[in-house]
Amino acid sequence: MKLRNSKKGSILYIAALVIVSAAVLVFCIMFGRGTDNTIDKIIHEHDDEDRYAGLGGRPTIEAELDYMILKYANGLDHLKEDEDDDDQQDDDQKKDDDQQDDDQKKDDDQQDDDQKKDDQQDDDKKPEGPDPDWKNQIFAMYKAVDTDVTITPAKDVTFDTIFQALDIECRYMTGEDGIFPKWYSYTTSEHEDYNLWNLHVDYTRDIDEIKRIKEMTAEKEDAEVAAKLNVAGMSDEQKINAVNEFVCDYTEYYSPEPYPDQSHTAYGALFEYECVCDGYSRFVKMICDDIGIDCKIVIGDVINAGGHAWNLVKIDGKWYHLDVTWNDGCGNRKEYYLIPDSFLDPYRVWNHDMYPEVSKTPYNR
Repeated sequence: MKLRNSKKGSILYIAALVIVSAAVLVFCIMFGRGTDNTIDKIIHEHDDEDRYAGLGGRPTIEAELDYMILKYANGLDHLKEDEDDDDQQDDDQKKDDDQQDDDQKKDDDQQDDDQKKDDQQDDDKKPEGPDPDWKNQIFAMYKAVDTDVTITPAKDVTFDTIFQALDIECRYMTGEDGIFPKWYSYTTSEHEDYNLWNLHVDYTRDIDEIKRIKEMTAEKEDAEVAAKLNVAGMSDEQKINAVNEFVCDYTEYYSPEPYPDQSHTAYGALFEYECVCDGYSRFVKMICDDIGIDCKIVIGDVINAGGHAWNLVKIDGKWYHLDVTWNDGCGNRKEYYLIPDSFLDPYRVWNHDMYPEVSKTPYNR
């Protein structure tokens, strides 16, 4: 019995000693007594770590306990403040991310709405069928000196027909406008009963300059030609005769080649007093339009001599050919004056279908 009590007492003694030692250690740690080396060691061991891999971010539970003792028992509140700052930054970053997500979603939704509107507008613009007046759209493009136009001719309208309208018919319908296009391009797509053509034109001069030339030409024609041509009280034939005489007096044929672009225009005739055949014909049409005479420009070829341009004019309900260029150059200003097709057929070719039917006989003055 005594031996057992002795062993039991020894165990109790050892346990009490462990408890006291632990208490002393905790007390020293909590109040900073004699623990400088321990604290330094803990700080040195863990101060480069951001988070314990477990709940607190330290690599082990022991390290996390050390960290907590340093932070809360030794007055290292700045560690907690830094952690709070990190948490606040995380919250701010999350708010920024959420806001960016919201903004991006709004942008995406707006783009979707805009695309739907564009698609609807495209659907609204789609023609119900082929447009029989597609040539007038090309003509309007040239008159406005635009670069692009969309046409919807019937499916049986060929590329050659469109190019002929683009390069000849509509281009010369514009009268005084003669700063020629230098390049054409297009895209096309097939639809049920028509083809859609997007046509693009590049000009030989800047668009603003062309518009300025048009304005200057119109102003000078109004100020000079109209004032000199006193056509009040004249018959249509008398008016045409006055135009023929005036242009022959006013203009010379441009030489030598190569011909500059303005020589193909009424601007060249009015401002430089020199032009080539289509400059003559444009000048004639401009004046005829101004004094109320129906007039068209004809484009064709002189056999074995190349391209040529002249006019058709209407008198008393009938159309006649009028070639002021050749009247000016042949010495007889009435040689090519109000003549029928038969007078030109032996040595000229042109697409008769592009123009109104011409009188079978010359005009009888």
